[in-house]
Amino acid sequence: MKKLLAVSVLFALLTGAAFAQLTFSGGVETGVQMRFGTAYEDPNSPQFTIRNFDVNGGARLNLNGAFTHSSGTAGGNFQLRVDYANGTNALQNRQAWLWYQPMDMLRIHVGKLDGDGFGTGSRLDVSNDVGGSTGIHFRITPMDGLRVGLTLTNNNAENSSINTLDLRFGFVYTMAGTFRLAANVALNDLANSTSGAAKPINMAFGLNVLALADMGITALSVDAAMNNIGVDGVDPTINLGQRLTFAKDAISVTEELRIDDITNKATDFMSIRLHLNGSYKIDTITAGLAVGFGLNRMSGTDPRAWDGTGGAATEDYNTLVINPYVTFPLAGPNVTIGYGANVGMPKDGDTVMNHAIYVNFSIGF
Repeated sequence: MKKLLAVSVLFALLTGAAFAQLTFSGGVETGVQMRFGTAYEDPNSPQFTIRNFDVNGGARLNLNGAFTHSSGTAGGNFQLRVDYANGTNALQNRQAWLWYQPMDMLRIHVGKLDGDGFGTGSRLDVSNDVGGSTGIHFRITPMDGLRVGLTLTNNNAENSSINTLDLRFGFVYTMAGTFRLAANVALNDLANSTSGAAKPINMAFGLNVLALADMGITALSVDAAMNNIGVDGVDPTINLGQRLTFAKDAISVTEELRIDDITNKATDFMSIRLHLNGSYKIDTITAGLAVGFGLNRMSGTDPRAWDGTGGAATEDYNTLVINPYVTFPLAGPNVTIGYGANVGMPKDGDTVMNHAIYVNFSIGF
């Protein structure tokens, strides 16, 4: 069914090319790695695999399409994706939506939506599916710098009546060169779920300070998300995020922090992920070092600093990832060569060591 829908969307877009401005873009990503360590069958015997960490598999093809009607007041977008992993190809219809702009301050999106930029903008970057999911989305711009979004979606396949609709609402206000403020809320079928139990309210907000760019601090941001509000017998959980980015001449530094379940309601303990990434660019070559630390976080097999600390929240289990890398263009594609050491440190038990040497390739069109 997904393949049929994807082909139908593509056919509709192509047949509309006679009356619209139709553009295509996309890209291909793949890579190889040599991995060895505790997580594999023989810790002393390296394994060679096709792997690109950004795609969570061996290879990915993205094909994006967009068209605008000659009137300039309507159009559409789609994204098709093919992932290859473990010998299996998977075709996904990632996005397929139409838009109509009846007036300057109102734009309506219908279909499988793309998010429309309503995230909180820091480490969590939570949008609560304002402008996302599948449904109808209203974007209102009542004044310069302010965008308001209202999205209606129905995730209940058994009952499509109006009182099962999920409502997502949010806004983003940007004062150029000063700050960006965002907030959103998801009201999830509170009164009429088919299970008879109320679904939660989720809320998030974020603040990004933009006034320090002259000092090289391109972003200094924080965000927070509260989930599972209003459910009997379930305590809300609160997550916090923070990000700082610095760029001056050839030097770039990013620091990110994420704290999950700060009130210890869901897991009875708090988990923290800290990520530092510094790089130096010479002409077209960028050399960098990324370090990640996870407190009460299970280690993974990803050699990169942030994703390597992204295992399950696990009490008394810490993770350290060290990831030097070099990125450069090579006759078309961008190439990243790196090494990652992922060290799991349980309080009770042996240290877990996983290593990988990898080469990732990406090219856009």
